[in-house]
Amino acid sequence: MLLTFPVAQLRDLLKSAEASWPKGQRALWHQDAPEPGFWLRCDYGVYLMHNANLDAGEKSAVVHALEHNPETMPFSLWLDEKASYGCINEVEFIAAEVIRNAVANDSPLLLHVTAGQYPGRMLIRIV
Repeated sequence: MLLTFPVAQLRDLLKSAEASWPKGQRALWHQDAPEPGFWLRCDYGVYLMHNANLDAGEKSAVVHALEHNPETMPFSLWLDEKASYGCINEVEFIAAEVIRNAVANDSPLLLHVTAGQYPGRMLIRIV
């Protein structure tokens, strides 16, 4: 499954992340010392968000993949499709440089995602 993240929205997400990372970063379950980066989340659609600590009541900025955006697609369409490649309530770390490179090149981020070796895990390749 190919996921497309528009560069204009990535630019805003990166700006938000760089302003928030000095507060620290949230860790995923398998990270001992988190580094600034982004999470590819699969729950209400498929989206990227930064991993910066948030203030009480603050919501993280997100960028939905064009192919799995609940704001523009019927529920059953994006839900069935994301489930077909193991993307059910999962989170994968994406290094900050991946987003920085897309923004620097003024290019959308394209990720090829497939079901991983273990249930509930995804394999991600930058296109």
